[in-house]
Amino acid sequence: MKYTVKVFFSLLAFFLLIYFVISAGTLHAIYQKTIIQEKESMVNQQKNIILLLSTRITGNEEKESMIKNGEFIAATKSGDFELLDEKGELVFSTNQRLFDKYALPSKVSKQSLEISQMVSEKKKKIMYATAMIPDTNYFLVTYHQAKNYEQTLTASLFYFRAILFFLLLAILPVTYFLSSMILKPINRLIQVIQAITEGKTEMRASVQTNDEIGLLSQNLNRMADKLNHDLEIVRNAKEKQDLFVSSFSHEVRTPLTSIIGYAQMLKWEELEPSAVESVDYILEESNRLKHLSNDILKLMELEKAEIAVQPVSSQEIVHDLSRFLKGIEQEFSYTISFEPAILLIDPSLFKLLSLNILSNALDAIGKDGKLTIEGWTEKDRYMIRFSDNGKGIPDDLLEKVTDEFFTGNSSRTSNHLGLGLSLVKKIVELHDGLLVIESKVGSGTTITIDFALGGEAVEK
Repeated sequence: MKYTVKVFFSLLAFFLLIYFVISAGTLHAIYQKTIIQEKESMVNQQKNIILLLSTRITGNEEKESMIKNGEFIAATKSGDFELLDEKGELVFSTNQRLFDKYALPSKVSKQSLEISQMVSEKKKKIMYATAMIPDTNYFLVTYHQAKNYEQTLTASLFYFRAILFFLLLAILPVTYFLSSMILKPINRLIQVIQAITEGKTEMRASVQTNDEIGLLSQNLNRMADKLNHDLEIVRNAKEKQDLFVSSFSHEVRTPLTSIIGYAQMLKWEELEPSAVESVDYILEESNRLKHLSNDILKLMELEKAEIAVQPVSSQEIVHDLSRFLKGIEQEFSYTISFEPAILLIDPSLFKLLSLNILSNALDAIGKDGKLTIEGWTEKDRYMIRFSDNGKGIPDDLLEKVTDEFFTGNSSRTSNHLGLGLSLVKKIVELHDGLLVIESKVGSGTTITIDFALGGEAVEK
């Protein structure tokens, strides 16, 4: 979940919490006041009935007399009530069904009025009041339906929901505006950080506030200035290094050519066996240095190269690969299988790529080895896979084989100069492709690369 959404819902929850707390307090106060009013109404009802009964009581009333008194009071329509004797047995009732759930309190003094808790019955709120009738041993129980409480409860809930609805309509845009205002400087910082991450190190934060966000903006700008300064130092050092390596590679080629030439002339002479071995060693190491010099120059050219992509048929690639492999004197077998297609590649760079991959593979398989080269279409890309059954690459070295000057051979006596796969990786990157190397010691190595398609090919 985005931080903006979290802030939005946090503010919304805060406003709603305040509303619910205030509403709960207000509703509670309204309900309590309404209950007090209902109790006062019930007390008045009780007093009126007792007053009417008092006008007809002469003292030591019998049950029949109390029944007549009850009928008289009922005729005045003063409300529903019951008359009970001192044992709690019914003497008279205006509507006995209304008192089914009523239980006489255990103790009712002559001077008190007992009012029951409000109970619900068939969605109605009702209360009972119990008092002893003066100068008698009879009890008066009155029934009261809290209609005012019910109406107040219904109206309060309606207004609560209505206010909540309109409050949400007002709070949502306000909350969104506030969350946007709070997070606006943070979003600016995020944009600047993303731009710096993408290499636009000249970008700076423009948040000018005297708070933590402003301090973060200042520190971010200082970090970007320091990063720019360090990058400039690295660029200058890299340019000087490249210039030195390029100059050195160029300068060393001339004497190497002379050494190779004179060594070759010495081989034509009749020499002692020990001298022949020395000349062969001179030629081998001179050629190795010459290849290294050439590879360094190629790698540096690729760093600044702009590739010339053009449509190339997969059949042309098959032809070039077959011609190269047929010219190898080493004893091995190979299989080439390509689906017809048109690839968008730089032909010269692709040849350099293939040459380096196949040279490594041939060194790995030795005699009686096997190479398999396959090509197929996968979605909008063309996949090419080089496989061999050579000695393979250990797992701990697999991630390093594309590093410059890494050979996996500390003696430096092999023909691997540590630049072959780094050249391959750079060429693949220039073609916006992906290089995948899989290997298992003792089973061989598989290198898979992909290129863009450039149209439909006609199978020949």
